Amino acid sequence: ASEPASAMIETVSDEHRRMHVRNFMKLADLYVTYSRDIGNAMTQLRYRLQGDYFRRYYRVSWNTFQVILTRISPMIDKADVFASRGCITSEIRLACVLRWLAGGSHLDITSVHGISSTAFWDAVDLILDSINTGFDISFPFNDDLEMQKIAHGFA
Repeated sequence: ASEPASAMIETVSDEHRRMHVRNFMKLADLYVTYSRDIGNAMTQLRYRLQGDYFRRYYRVSWNTFQVILTRISPMIDKADVFASRGCITSEIRLACVLRWLAGGSHLDITSVHGISSTAFWDAVDLILDSINTGFDISFPFNDDLEMQKIAHGFA
């Protein structure tokens, strides 16, 4: 007697979930290891998330991450925050916000990136305001064909 299909799907789903939890815990270990040097954490993260993993976690490539950071840096560099473990850099704050926008929980993000919940929510406000200011983001709401093209780009 073989397993029903629903049980097999549950098993695959559980294995898939455990794999993601293991990968996430590797990231958490990475940040605990480098928590004394928060400025170096993004370099270590990029090294650890080689290939497509960085893009999967943050929904942008490393190059796009750098473009966004360069564009918004003038607005956020002066707001670098000093925490008990060191400076919470612009890179860390951008990474936290991008991970949150990609669907991450703020609880996981704060523990992995080594910042407090207060610093995280402050970063969300600062980064989103900077992105809105630094990029000309507009949508052609009256043009259905153009909106479909844009939507297709996110699929």
